[in-house]
Amino acid sequence: MKARIDHYLRLAFEHTESRVYHVVNDTLAIIIVIAVILVIFESIEGVYLRYGKIFDISEIIIVGVFTLEYITYIYLAPKKKKYLFSAFGIIDLLAILPTYLGFIFLPFANFRVLRVLRIVRVLRLLRLLRLLKLLSYTKRRHPGERITFKEFPWYTMEIYFFALLSVVVIAGTFMYLAEQNVSGSLFTNVPQGMWWAIVTLTTVGYGDMVPQTILGRIIAALTMISGLMLFALLISVVGKIMKKILFGSPDEITVKEKE
Repeated sequence: MKARIDHYLRLAFEHTESRVYHVVNDTLAIIIVIAVILVIFESIEGVYLRYGKIFDISEIIIVGVFTLEYITYIYLAPKKKKYLFSAFGIIDLLAILPTYLGFIFLPFANFRVLRVLRIVRVLRLLRLLRLLKLLSYTKRRHPGERITFKEFPWYTMEIYFFALLSVVVIAGTFMYLAEQNVSGSLFTNVPQGMWWAIVTLTTVGYGDMVPQTILGRIIAALTMISGLMLFALLISVVGKIMKKILFGSPDEITVKEKE
């Protein structure tokens, strides 16, 4: 029985050529997107007050799935300590830890504990870091191909989109965390922070939302630098794809010249 379970787990999480592997990873990717959307809307106070039960039930289900995934990766990892302290291992832990902390403090609810629970709710925003795993999932869906900017298969646009989405969501979230308690701050929820991130990344700079804290300015500086990098990457991606569409691959051009 144990050997059979081990076989199916490795089939679902390690054998990139199997159909089960792609079904499992695509399902996890969809759950990550749903989790991110829920966390974003949960940060809007009015929405959370109205649909709190839906958010709480969804939280339990999603954390249950992420916990099973986390335990599975620990079990399958040849060097468990290496996975636990790897970037994705830490991200996986941060995605579930705040919820379990909430369960621990809830039975002892009082004024101070309720304040802790509010902090735990804010810490759930760290789950947005799991967006970075979508880049890994995208690569795994094309196991036979190298991600190179010479050939430019179409899925590089998919990777660019997820990279851009990750920067927008993560930068907007961190700015919200840094600026939410500032008097008169317009960073009242994650969507507001995401709007600021989009304006900053596109170098539009309306100036309607300006960070006041030192941490907020550091986040803004990193976001601006990320925007420049993403813009340069976009020009390269689109330019080479257009070149391939208009003129074909180098091999095709060589054949045409010989004819």
